[in-house]
Amino acid sequence: MPTTQPPVITLMAALLAASLFGCSATSLPKGDAARGEARFADTTLGTSGKSCNTCHTEMGRGAMSLVGKTPYDHTIRDCIQGPLQGDPGQEQAIADLLAYIRSLR
Repeated sequence: MPTTQPPVITLMAALLAASLFGCSATSLPKGDAARGEARFADTTLGTSGKSCNTCHTEMGRGAMSLVGKTPYDHTIRDCIQGPLQGDPGQEQAIADLLAYIRSLR
């Protein structure tokens, strides 16, 4: 008799697989790299007065410090909600930032 996994385990496995393969659990709108470049320095993504560029400035390279790293929407959401103190549901901003970071490769 076949066994079935409880729904929670199945959901966790699906989310893990999505994160490993760079898929998002949510569907984002189409991102624009040019807008993403502007948003990278945008201090209005949150209320802290910081931008992505505030933290991602290793060796004075700004966004270039992210080249070779795999960006995920959940990581950008965490940055917006945490250091930037903004709304992590900014879907278009997240899509634009992803498009910009991916264009740097």
